[in-house]
Amino acid sequence: MRKSLVVLLALILVGAFSLPAMADISFFGTAKVKPTYYSNFDFDDNNPDPPTLNEGGIVNGEHIRSELRLGWKAGGDNWKIMMIAETDLIMEKDTVDRSFYTGAEKGPPPGGSEGWPNAGGEFGIERFEANYTFSPACVLSTGWNIRAADIKTGGLLFGDDHPFLEIGGKLSQNLKYALTYIPVNNRILETGVSTVDDDWRVYMLKVNADVGMGDAKFNLSPVLVFSDNRLRNAQVWYYGLEATGQVGIFKPSFEFILADGEFRNTSLDIQAYAFFAGVEAAVSKAINPYIAIRYGSGDDNASDNDVEGFVGITDIGRF
Repeated sequence: MRKSLVVLLALILVGAFSLPAMADISFFGTAKVKPTYYSNFDFDDNNPDPPTLNEGGIVNGEHIRSELRLGWKAGGDNWKIMMIAETDLIMEKDTVDRSFYTGAEKGPPPGGSEGWPNAGGEFGIERFEANYTFSPACVLSTGWNIRAADIKTGGLLFGDDHPFLEIGGKLSQNLKYALTYIPVNNRILETGVSTVDDDWRVYMLKVNADVGMGDAKFNLSPVLVFSDNRLRNAQVWYYGLEATGQVGIFKPSFEFILADGEFRNTSLDIQAYAFFAGVEAAVSKAINPYIAIRYGSGDDNASDNDVEGFVGITDIGRF
């Protein structure tokens, strides 16, 4: 009898500790097939196109890329978690049953015995995010999911699924913020000696404010980013403003980014800027005319100490 009581008590305790972890779990997935043809990819009519790398692999000319995803998400009262497994592959016989050959790392034929390895054919955790809400104004998040400085407009500065650690939340009904730390590069060393020579760290503060009323509403989002890129020996402050809106059937968008920095241990100063402006007209569900302009400053004198060509952290063209 005593043994049965102990077992019953143990089961009650296990159940009690399990209750906070119980949550709704949902699964989702996507399958994209992208027939693609590259022609004159390097804009040079005098030379044949060299192979180029996209997320599916090394390709040239015509090919079919597949992006396959399977994910799940769960959440409780204060926590959420999401994972997406993904594989990107070029559709051919060699990737139907397997995606990586032993010896493929030896290089392309004739030096390699098996040819090039596929760049994205292994299923892996492509995106992951977990967050815990302490209060509406304090949400702690981490993982490697989409984070961006200006992805809603021209994407001149940063937008990608790099690893991150973030504190953010709602300061009021119309005001949000996010303070994000992004280790773009954090090299794994073989010597065991600690160094940051090749590291690249990004620190970003982004604020979102909703303003306006009626048929004229806008979202104004100032952004402050510090890029500490030891791999390129550069440290840059980015000051920017991203704005989107809805005025009747029109959806204007705008951004301006100013870069101010230097290359370490040199006399080279970084002074550059970029801007974007666009407008979309929601005429109907089938027709939405859109026009935009995108500009980045260039360097007109490579021999002086002023570096004036604008370079973002991850341009939206790559993303």
